[in-house]
Amino acid sequence: MKRAMLIFAILLWFVNAGAVQDFERRVEKSFQVQKGGTLFLKTDRGSVEIRAHPANEVKVDVLLEADTRSRERAKEWLDSFEITLEQHGNDVDILGELPEKWFRRDDRLKIHFDILVPDQYNLDVETSGGSIWVSDLKGKVKLSTSGGSITSGSIDGSVAARTSGGSISIDGAKGETVAHTSGGGITLGEIDGSADAKTSGGSISVEGVNGDLQARTSGGSLRLQNVSGNLLAKTSGGSITARLLKQINAPADLETSGGSIHLEVPPDFKADIDASTSGGRVIADLPITVQGVIDKSDLRGKMNGGGVLITLRTSGGNIEIRER
Repeated sequence: MKRAMLIFAILLWFVNAGAVQDFERRVEKSFQVQKGGTLFLKTDRGSVEIRAHPANEVKVDVLLEADTRSRERAKEWLDSFEITLEQHGNDVDILGELPEKWFRRDDRLKIHFDILVPDQYNLDVETSGGSIWVSDLKGKVKLSTSGGSITSGSIDGSVAARTSGGSISIDGAKGETVAHTSGGGITLGEIDGSADAKTSGGSISVEGVNGDLQARTSGGSLRLQNVSGNLLAKTSGGSITARLLKQINAPADLETSGGSIHLEVPPDFKADIDASTSGGRVIADLPITVQGVIDKSDLRGKMNGGGVLITLRTSGGNIEIRER
């Protein structure tokens, strides 16, 4: 019995000796600032989490983890990532840099920025290798990543979010909102201002826009609710559902190659309708004055005497124009 336990202990030691371990390094620093300043963060790698708090203080906590069997190699990796923390008035600058050779390595060095900022503060954040998460905040927000998703709460200010490899979700914003991604879906809450949403690989959902809206995707559906301004909606791979709350003053285009179009407008909406489908019917429950030949798949006429041009095009479904 004792011999068996000894053998088991020896085997366990060999297994643990060869196992990958997590070696850590932590960088922490606090800055006293006034509200209204800006956090500038640019890093070659790392996920970013930013939370707002009522204090006039920026608190930075950076956690670095190396997955390796070698303590010496872990120390080399952890020390190779340079972190610069500086204060300029009410602004805080954070720079995270890796040696050039590290861009060819795998992801065994993990970096996470956990930052507290005043609840009235501006953000300018850029990472080349991680996701970004931001809580509710009052200020101008600019977020950019080349390799992760972007998520934010309600922002009392303008928002610019760009990623090449993930989804974008913004609970709300008061100001111009830009959300561009090449590899994921986009979800926008209530936007008090204009909005520009563009993706090459996902669907777009908008709960409300008190301003003009552009929504474009090459690979998903569009769900655009409660739009109060001018509208441009295009997709090559899904259906379009759009709800206009009031009269618009510029032409609107709704185009898809792979789904149906459902448009809702107020009962007194004035427009020139140009609707055509190659794979279904055009259906309208509002009075539209038509001249010439009436075709079930084409509708050209004036709604409530005519107004701005509304162009509806699809090759793969029905077109419905309904009263809101």
